[in-house]
Amino acid sequence: MLFSPEQKYDIEGKNGVVVFGDTHFSAVFSGAHKDYQEECLDSMARMIDIVKKEKPSAVILLGDLIGVSERVIRDLRFLLEVTVFLQTLNNLTDGCVFVVRGNHDIGDFPQFEYFKGIGLIKTPTEVDHYVDNQLMVRYHFVSYGEEKRPLRYEGVEDGVHQIVFGHNHYSIAGVTNWFYSKGGIELATLGNFEHVSWLISGHIHHPSPEIYSQTMGENEMFLFYPGAVNRVNASEQYADCFYFKLFYNEEEDGFDYEIKRFGLKPASEVFIEEKVKEELDEDVMDDTEKAEANKRLTEILNEAMGYRIVTGNLIEQIDNFPVATDEVKAIAKSYLQKAIDMV
Repeated sequence: MLFSPEQKYDIEGKNGVVVFGDTHFSAVFSGAHKDYQEECLDSMARMIDIVKKEKPSAVILLGDLIGVSERVIRDLRFLLEVTVFLQTLNNLTDGCVFVVRGNHDIGDFPQFEYFKGIGLIKTPTEVDHYVDNQLMVRYHFVSYGEEKRPLRYEGVEDGVHQIVFGHNHYSIAGVTNWFYSKGGIELATLGNFEHVSWLISGHIHHPSPEIYSQTMGENEMFLFYPGAVNRVNASEQYADCFYFKLFYNEEEDGFDYEIKRFGLKPASEVFIEEKVKEELDEDVMDDTEKAEANKRLTEILNEAMGYRIVTGNLIEQIDNFPVATDEVKAIAKSYLQKAIDMV
């Protein structure tokens, strides 16, 4: 499990922070898009416009900064575009561009590490937000794979808000069902989040249709997914995503939030209709194949149980089936290995 080294920063200001979902900047991905690279450039321009308008003390990106299937930008022109984009965000926030490490930001020196190394992004464990020299909020950055890391709370007894920025499929049983994602982490199991009032997360591209809540001990925690600013998959036909703003409310004398539309182009202008259909048909075929694999796996395991050979290496034990051809055994081992790999 990955654990970030301790890095703490302080910010000051009533305008608060602006939070964006996954970016997935890529110069090579195409998918069902008319021009995915152009969509990335459009989202960069839109994010800069929002930051200029909101004038936040910091910008927070929720992970999966670079790539869809790749981790490194090899197109130098596009690399320059992303570099200028990040530099502009730094200029607008006095260097306060904080990023949660997503699953696409991990690997053998991904571009994420390059941007971190040259100082264009920061990966904190905590950021303390002050207003008039008074600590109002502690932001906890929980990268992909760190969900059970103990959080270092500050000022809970004094009413300091504890807010988590994360990147994973955080779920509430029977509630977070507007998207599909393999695996997931039940919020109710995260005792280390007991004092958290908000969890704003990346990873799930489909934006939350509403704000959801989960009781954590004696505390109520709210969950929200802003959604990805670049729609990657053909199934991501949502009309718009959001950006999340946390700020000091003078009238309420405390911190408040706003959820605002990001301003995506209509999906009809982004995707090629014929390619969308092709991708969706492929997804249906994948589901059919998975169903068949699960059916065969169930039969294999039932037979294994019948012959009491489930101890040891199950794949090797398949060879011990008394009535099965070598071809059937090979298919059984292939499907079983796929199922093991999916766990």
